[in-house]
Amino acid sequence: MLRKVLLLTGFPILLIVACTTEINEMAFEENSLVKDQVLRETQFWRENSHRYSIGNRIDAFELTVEEVSILLKKKATSIQFELALDQNRPKAYIYPVYDNDGEISEKEFAALVVAHPSTVSAPENRKNKKNSILPKNALSPSDALQWIHRWRKLGQNWLQNNLLFSFSIPVVSLDGAWRESSEKVVFYLGLEELESNNWTPKIVIRGIGGIEKDGGDNYYDFTRPCPTLCDTSQQKIILN
Repeated sequence: MLRKVLLLTGFPILLIVACTTEINEMAFEENSLVKDQVLRETQFWRENSHRYSIGNRIDAFELTVEEVSILLKKKATSIQFELALDQNRPKAYIYPVYDNDGEISEKEFAALVVAHPSTVSAPENRKNKKNSILPKNALSPSDALQWIHRWRKLGQNWLQNNLLFSFSIPVVSLDGAWRESSEKVVFYLGLEELESNNWTPKIVIRGIGGIEKDGGDNYYDFTRPCPTLCDTSQQKIILN
């Protein structure tokens, strides 16, 4: 009788194990296909961004607050922002970086989100409250607006003559914008003037739909563009 019970209970256990193995294999294959797509589209951007920018504009990308929360759910050393091109459709692959080993791990890849071009207009100058103090890691509003508007004026031509692959974003910058938003987080492209006719690209991050809608919005930067500031973590996509 005991032997019959073992046989009867053993079958479904073996079946569950077999099904679980099959599901894991399917998930692995699916992840591999998605990873191939990420690699293909980021490489396609690197090879064709010059041509794409002739007649096409990219001014900003956006994520919902829910998507940003995925990136911030676990402690990361930085956030990676990789530009990509799907045929003629630009996008950005964004994922948390937990180490600088030069390879994107399954843990990092599992939190990857896709940002699409934003239709949000460029922010305008607003009168700040008297004696307002900028949050830690926030960017001067005058600098932020200057960078954003300079990109909208010169960015298309700049992109035709310069390389731009990705950005490394400090976690505190993304977290600051996320905490001030109730709808979405916008990643504005910008240009900082280093010297006359010499600019470096920037990502200016801003939360949209915050509690303070009377001019209390803040901007966050401290991003590192690649090139030229390409560290090991910013080479993960291309090296993998």
